[in-house]
Amino acid sequence: IFCKNFGFGVKFQIGCARVNVGKITALGGANNILVNERGVKFQGGSGSNQIRDISVGSIIVQDIPGTGLSFTDAIRISIGSYSGLRNDSYNAASPNDRCDLFCANGSEVQIGTVDIEEFSYKALRTSSAATRLKIGTMVARTTKTTIETGWAYNLLAGRTTIEVLEAENSGAAAVVG
Repeated sequence: IFCKNFGFGVKFQIGCARVNVGKITALGGANNILVNERGVKFQGGSGSNQIRDISVGSIIVQDIPGTGLSFTDAIRISIGSYSGLRNDSYNAASPNDRCDLFCANGSEVQIGTVDIEEFSYKALRTSSAATRLKIGTMVARTTKTTIETGWAYNLLAGRTTIEVLEAENSGAAAVVG
């Protein structure tokens, strides 16, 4: 799946199950420059409306004003690798919601490698106690050096496992709680 200069990105939504995709590339442009929209979304609903059993080999998301990759009510999702570059640049009303990679609401996600560069606020954010996120290796690099704009990891709730974690030039390497 390839998209460039789009309005609303790639979305796996309610009813989506048992899907395999080789590669997704989402590149921002003028059509989404002022939209606080996500690049790639795995967005189900609660209970029986969760999306499930989806596998993607690799995801590349660049220059998206909102979150690069997000998971909400998505179970048994497997991503080989995720690469995010210059995402999360939109001036959202609530900076706590800003991040390149977001996992929430009971999602169960496994990602082999994550490489995020030049994020504006946070590289990774989780919320919801039921969330389960497992990452093999995660690297976050940014030139932002203040705590307000350079958090690498903001793990608010749920169970997150990162086997190898590396943060370069971030204001705070990890904010947990």
